[in-house]
Amino acid sequence: MSSKYDKYIGELFDGVYKIEKKIGVGGMAVVFQAYDTVNDRTVAIKMLREEMNENREYVQRFINESKTLSMLEHPNIVKVYLVNTKSTPKYMVMEKVDGITLKKYMDKKHPGFPMTISIVKQVLEALEHANSKGVTHRDIKPHNIMLKRDGTVVLTDFGIATLEGVEEKDSDRAIGTALYISPEQAQGKKTDCRSDIYSLGVVMYEMVTGTHPFSGDSSDDIANDQINKEPLPPNSFVPTIPRGLEQIILKAMNKKPDNRFSSPSEMKKYLKRLEDDPFIEFSFIQEKKTKTQDKGVELYKAPEITGKKLKAKEDSFSITPSILGIFSSFAAVVLVTAIYVLITIFPDSMLNVFDIQKVPDVEIQDYIYAVYNDQLYYELVEEGYDVEVEYMISNKYPKNTIIAQSPSAGRLLKKTNLKISFTVTIEATLHSLDNYTMLDYRLAKKELEELGYNVIVNKVENDAIDIGLITEMSPGA
Repeated sequence: MSSKYDKYIGELFDGVYKIEKKIGVGGMAVVFQAYDTVNDRTVAIKMLREEMNENREYVQRFINESKTLSMLEHPNIVKVYLVNTKSTPKYMVMEKVDGITLKKYMDKKHPGFPMTISIVKQVLEALEHANSKGVTHRDIKPHNIMLKRDGTVVLTDFGIATLEGVEEKDSDRAIGTALYISPEQAQGKKTDCRSDIYSLGVVMYEMVTGTHPFSGDSSDDIANDQINKEPLPPNSFVPTIPRGLEQIILKAMNKKPDNRFSSPSEMKKYLKRLEDDPFIEFSFIQEKKTKTQDKGVELYKAPEITGKKLKAKEDSFSITPSILGIFSSFAAVVLVTAIYVLITIFPDSMLNVFDIQKVPDVEIQDYIYAVYNDQLYYELVEEGYDVEVEYMISNKYPKNTIIAQSPSAGRLLKKTNLKISFTVTIEATLHSLDNYTMLDYRLAKKELEELGYNVIVNKVENDAIDIGLITEMSPGA
């Protein structure tokens, strides 16, 4: 479908950036893919929408975003190469991130616990850098988190970010996405890095449970829930969630900023401890819960709220609503758990309310001898596949050639369970091995493992040589 922005395709911005295609349109800006003729690279150009050029508020936000991104330089934050806010159209030249949004990935499948921790740690790296520059993102959500093919996570869209020391307008304070907004941001109060931590906690909740902690008929309803209601514990939906991971999520989502992690670096430390010991339990002091969410698990799109300040409701002291709330919450937990167990243990049972037999079959295509690259990977992900790759050294076939696949071509899979594994060729490379004898084995082991070697240490007795030094190596230098 053509649009008024198609007229820019083929144009040369600033005599350097040739517009190739439109790749997205948002509320404030349109994004193009362009070719940088000077640096020989593909870039993204984020241009303020035509109708916004006369709106001072949106122009200022666009300028603020460009200034903010120009201050930040980090591998987990989208790069900005050039900013032009003097002319019309106003635009930024940015890194073209080759990947998919976390939102799009989650639409296909939900990340496992290790992947969740890996993604969140990288987002925290980005927030840690932004925080060091006095920047609060204020719009952390899966739509603004990009997953690159090499596993790198990139944080994007600083359109409503704030800078420490710069006074916010009242109209700017309550802007955000209701499903992920922090209580203080929804109320139009001052925000800081702990507000981003709350929103990231909501993202984590969604990643591990497959549902939002709060839902409602309108963005105001959802934002009010963010202020007034406690979420159901994630283990209500996923009984297998590690206790430590659940504790981290709930601490990040504490209603009071002072009871959350004080900084991205502190939260990252706890995630690292969880990685080292998946069975760890933390001794967080949790605020006493006064309300329990009793709504179901229906998913909603992310409505946005702009400019409204919402107030916290006063707690009711009637015991009857409390009893009813507890009962309905308990019933919801029992129902969800029962469904989870039913589907997991008896997927083919006639009692399965989701009737998996009605899910259409997908025929597996033949990918043998095809080239495995980013384009194929993302095409498969878009179709709903979980793709696994194992690499094998081969001089018989060109590198990146698929020489085996499972399931084989012609097999039929349910559309809800699409998985495919490839064996892909890589070229054998030669490496000159240094002489590590008489060096400390720990330093040598670390260096060799970073180079990709599998190091085996055999300890021997030798009274003539200091403890910890390498006496011989195989293969030799």
